[in-house]
Amino acid sequence: MKLKLIGLMLAFAASIFSSNLYAEQKSCEDPTPIRFALIPKKNMVEQLRYYQPLLRLLEKNLNRKVEVLQPTSYGTVIEGLLSNAVDIAELGAGSYALTKKRDANAIEAFATYSHTKGHFTEEGKYYRSILIVKSDSPYKSFDALRGATLNLTDPASTSGAIVPQKMFSATVGMPLNIFFERILYSGSHEAAIKLVHKGFSDAAFVASMRLDEEIKAHKFRNNDFKVLWQSNPIPNEPTVYRSNLCEPLKSKIRQVFFNHATELAPMLRNLNLVKLVETNDAEYQAVIQAYE
Repeated sequence: MKLKLIGLMLAFAASIFSSNLYAEQKSCEDPTPIRFALIPKKNMVEQLRYYQPLLRLLEKNLNRKVEVLQPTSYGTVIEGLLSNAVDIAELGAGSYALTKKRDANAIEAFATYSHTKGHFTEEGKYYRSILIVKSDSPYKSFDALRGATLNLTDPASTSGAIVPQKMFSATVGMPLNIFFERILYSGSHEAAIKLVHKGFSDAAFVASMRLDEEIKAHKFRNNDFKVLWQSNPIPNEPTVYRSNLCEPLKSKIRQVFFNHATELAPMLRNLNLVKLVETNDAEYQAVIQAYE
């Protein structure tokens, strides 16, 4: 009788464990196709061309189609992640922080990169927000820009909006919209740089890396611009995936990013990057705290 009772108890326990395991498996998502969003850093056609080696590897190793979403703003990427309409995305450090503030458990940072040394950027895993003007402009210091026209990139861009609004405003002791006479949003770093170069804007806040990329692409020269202010170092942009993706899928995504250096070399070269490196949410806690 006791043996029979023990047998029934073990069978019941096994059924509970099996049910919990099934529920856990069903609670995660394994979407087909995978939806990958790129933040608008430059001309999207060119950006998409650079990312082809990574996209092809993802399709091959995940055994499913990858749909690339080309949003018009950082905010669109944030909303896509929070609504489960985007599975993997590049985010600026600031837009990552904004997403985490909306839902701390929605996303996980898993990859970033180290970059080569540029004219305006040190080599490594950090870059800066820089305030640029044309080299032949009459502005010799950021104080001289009081009452000038400013270009920001996107409201959710780390270096092109959020850091200037926090750090530069603290430096001058007033909000940007008081210090500058007029503020425009260009939509991307590339567009902001062009507007300053063509004289349509007196100054712009952009990512030091983005300006180095434009110079390497021979769109501008090193001496076309001068920097009147720069921020403290900012962690490089994280690539994130939704937290509720199934673990085997997350593992395969990480393997694509970190185990295919040879296949990804053309993309890294075009983006002025040394390699893709692992990261995690803890590395961006200081950024999140800065926006609380």
